[in-house]
Amino acid sequence: MKGIEISGANRFETFTKTRVGSRAVIFRDGMILLTHETVTGWWLVPGGGMEKGETSEMCCVREVEEETGYIVRPVQEFLTLYEYYEEYRYISHYFICEVTGQGKMNLTDAEKKRGLEPQWIPLQDAIDLFSHHQDYADVSEEQRGSYLREYTALREYMNEASVSLNGLNDGETVRRQYQTSEKLKTRISIHSKYSTNKQGFGNWIISHYQIRAGMSVLELGCGTGEMWTGKQEIISRCARFILSDVSEGMLCKAKETLRDYDGIDYRIIDIQDIPFEDRSFDIVIANMMLYHVPDLAKGLREVSRVLKDDGSFYCATYGENGMMDYICSLFSDYRIQNQANRIFTLQNGENKLKPFFSYIKLAAYEDALEVTDVEDMVDYIFSLTGMIDLRRIPREEVRRVLENNMSNGILYVPKEYGMFIAKK
Repeated sequence: MKGIEISGANRFETFTKTRVGSRAVIFRDGMILLTHETVTGWWLVPGGGMEKGETSEMCCVREVEEETGYIVRPVQEFLTLYEYYEEYRYISHYFICEVTGQGKMNLTDAEKKRGLEPQWIPLQDAIDLFSHHQDYADVSEEQRGSYLREYTALREYMNEASVSLNGLNDGETVRRQYQTSEKLKTRISIHSKYSTNKQGFGNWIISHYQIRAGMSVLELGCGTGEMWTGKQEIISRCARFILSDVSEGMLCKAKETLRDYDGIDYRIIDIQDIPFEDRSFDIVIANMMLYHVPDLAKGLREVSRVLKDDGSFYCATYGENGMMDYICSLFSDYRIQNQANRIFTLQNGENKLKPFFSYIKLAAYEDALEVTDVEDMVDYIFSLTGMIDLRRIPREEVRRVLENNMSNGILYVPKEYGMFIAKK
C-alpha cells in the first residue's frame, strides 16, 4: 500500500494534532460515487473522521452509509494520504469499496444546511473536477487542499500498474501490471503504424536532445522505455543516465524492454519529490506526463531545483485540437465530450513553465494518422482509461461510426503534438 504526503503552504514546522479518517472509492458502471454540497458547490469522495473504538474499515463503512445511504464492503486499502496544514496532520485511509446494499442516510445538521447529497458521475469528470485544485489557492486553502487530496487519490486509483515489487510472483498482480503497459503499447503502436510523419514522435523528440559526453541525464515518467531502444550510443555518452517512473510496474517493463542496454540506472521517483541534490543534472526529461502531476507547480519547482544552471528541461505534450477532439466529434450524436486532461498542453504549457524557467521554446511536430484498419483505432479508443463515456458505446457501434467516416479506405485523424525546451 502506498503512502503519499501533501504539505499546505500554511504548514507549521511541527504538527501537534492528528486527525484520522477513511474515504471510499466506489466505482460502478463507469461512474464514481461522490458527495455534492448543493449550497457550497463542493464535491468530495465519501468519508470522514474515525470515531473512538473504530478501525479504518469500520469508519469507512459508517461514513459512506451516513453520507450516501449505501452499504459498502471495503475490498482493498490502496492508499494512505498524510496532509499537513498549520499544526495539524490529517491521515486519510482510502479504500476501494463495493456496494452491497441500501441503508439509511444520517446527515449532521451542518451537512443538511450545505445540501449534501450523493451523486454518481463519470470517473474522468471527477478527476477533471479535482484537477482544478490550484484554482482555489487564493480563495480557500481548505478547498484547494481537499481537491488536491481527492485528485491525488483518484490518480492513484487509476494507476493500475502501481503494484509492489514484492508481489510480482502473484498472478493477478502481474496481470494488472502488464495490462496497463499493454494499453500503453496499444496507444504507441497506432502512431508507429499509421503516422504520416515517418520520423516518429519518439525519434523527433530525441533529435532535439543536446546530450554531450559526460552529461548527467534524468528522465521522469519513462513509461515502457521503448523510446530509448536503438539509442545505446546516446546512453553510453552519459556519465549518469537515470530512467524513472512513479509506477513500479511500468519501471519493471522498462527494465525488460532495455534489458540488453548498459549504463542505465532505474529509479522509482515522484517528480514532486526528486531525491537528488540541487543542480545535479545537465538534462531533465518529462515527456507526456506533466498533466498527470497532482501539484504541477511543485513538480516543476523540483525539476528547476535539480537542473544545473546551464541545463535543459525537455517536456513533450499534446495540444487541445488533436486526436481526441476529432474522435469525440465523430460521436457527437452520443453527446460525447472530450474529457482529456488539459492541465499541461501546447496551448497553456508556456505559462505553467514561466515561473520556473527564463527561456522557453516550443517545437511543433507535424503529423496525422491515416488509418486503414479500423479495428486498430477501435483498440486504441478502448485503451483510453479516461474516456469512460466513449468506451461505454458498444464496440460494434464504435467500429461502424469509424468506418462511416473513412474516405477511399482511409480514416484521417489529425494530431497535435510538440515539445517545450526550457532553461533556467
